[in-house]
Amino acid sequence: MTLKTSLIKGLFVSTLLVAFGSAALGQSNKLPGPRVNAKPGGAPQAPPAQVIATHGKWQVQCTQIPVGPPQGAQQGGANNASGKGDKTGGAAAAQKSVRQCGMLQSTASAERKNIALTLVMGTSKQGEKTVTMMRILVPIGVYLPLGIALEIDGSPVGRVPFIRCLPQICTAFAETTAETLGKMRKGAKANFIIYEAPGVGLTLPISLQGFTAAYNDLKKL
Repeated sequence: MTLKTSLIKGLFVSTLLVAFGSAALGQSNKLPGPRVNAKPGGAPQAPPAQVIATHGKWQVQCTQIPVGPPQGAQQGGANNASGKGDKTGGAAAAQKSVRQCGMLQSTASAERKNIALTLVMGTSKQGEKTVTMMRILVPIGVYLPLGIALEIDGSPVGRVPFIRCLPQICTAFAETTAETLGKMRKGAKANFIIYEAPGVGLTLPISLQGFTAAYNDLKKL
């Protein structure tokens, strides 16, 4: 289980579109989108994320995520079949996109600097209710059944379950309750504990300085 912080930071954006776009989640999460290296003929590539604000170690980011095929692509392709229309088959047509935003922070283990964690928080609407989601990205090799334990200022809060692993990253995901949000607003430090084996935990700290300001900015987006 070794993955440098810089790699986690670079890869988390390459994971979010797959993870948050999963139909199994049933959510419309507003999180910064990934920049997946699209293969020829594959899904379109999202632009780099825009940093909206920085508060302490937190960053609020947004990006535009392409949705569906470029407008006019099918029509252009059909016209080409009859020798008419755009010779590019509509490849240059405008692409629909949705804006996704989130607040994030990355950290590394004090004991093992090559072990990193990225926390991404976003909001989504469920009817009239705004729901806050927490997604945590860690290296592969973690002990999955225990999930990730969360402590705020030394007090246990709960566990975040893992939902999937990709070739270099495992992802844990959960809704953040109002009680937990309140503790994060008032707290100074959150500890996320990942496990290599039962009883073998590794603590990765997240600063809560600037959390409230970042969260307030996120809710405005």
